[in-house]
Amino acid sequence: MGRRPRPRAVGVDRRRPPGGPRPGPGRAAPRRRPGAAPGQDGRARPVGAVRPRPGRRRPLGRDPRRGHAGRVGAGRDHPGYRPVVRLADGAVAGVEAVLRWAHPRHPVPHEMCVELAERTGLALPLGEWLLGTVAAQVRWWRQRGIVSAPMTLALTPHQSADADLVSRVARALDATGLPAAGLSIAVPVRAVAEPEAADNLGVLAEMGVRTALSDFAFGADDLAAARRLDVDHVRVARRLVDLRATEDAPHVASLVAALAGDGVVVAVDGVATEEQEAWWRAAGADLATGPRFGPDLTAPEFLARIAP
Repeated sequence: MGRRPRPRAVGVDRRRPPGGPRPGPGRAAPRRRPGAAPGQDGRARPVGAVRPRPGRRRPLGRDPRRGHAGRVGAGRDHPGYRPVVRLADGAVAGVEAVLRWAHPRHPVPHEMCVELAERTGLALPLGEWLLGTVAAQVRWWRQRGIVSAPMTLALTPHQSADADLVSRVARALDATGLPAAGLSIAVPVRAVAEPEAADNLGVLAEMGVRTALSDFAFGADDLAAARRLDVDHVRVARRLVDLRATEDAPHVASLVAALAGDGVVVAVDGVATEEQEAWWRAAGADLATGPRFGPDLTAPEFLARIAP
């Protein structure tokens, strides 16, 4: 004799609600309470459940560096102004545009902002925003005779090879009224091995924008690129800033003199000590940036720094 079918319990619905979990044995499917606010699946929201707030984003974690990429343009990114100092007399001879992420507990420096932008695909829009914002500020200073030297903007390899780089620069100059000669664009020397980056640099030079090679290491290829592209200046790589006690010091000093003979201005990035400043001055370098000359500044701070 076969087994008799087990009768269902009264009031138990074993059908699976749309989008919900399968009810277990002997457990009734949840039903919407009269007057209760429905959840996303049409069922009643459990008592004490947190209602999602419109416009809120899920936190990106405790590490502020992870959150930066998702917050570009959200009000915490601010342009910074890095003094470019003339080594001959220590005077501020120009300004470099940098990024400042004003996290309340863990400020993110420019170099890390740039690295994160490259890794997250935000380098192009972030670079365009920085260019437009700082160009407007520098034009205002130039109109009032506060700053006459060009503003320097150092690009990443990705930005350097951007097919729209020239149009981005042209739009920023048109929108702000900054003359082309008031802007200096620096491209990593390794990036100009790509035809797109080299072409961009050449077109910018034809527009009247000053051009430079950054991360310059005095290798044969670097020197050849500086001459081939006819750049206005080179920016010595930060990793080479402390050369005074190495066997390469005399060789580098002679190359600085050779570049100066070609009319190329030599700037040094990352100078941190008085000894480094003195060595590069003696080697014939013209300009320098770095912690030795103070931190990156806001616009009012930079104005106070250069005020007579």
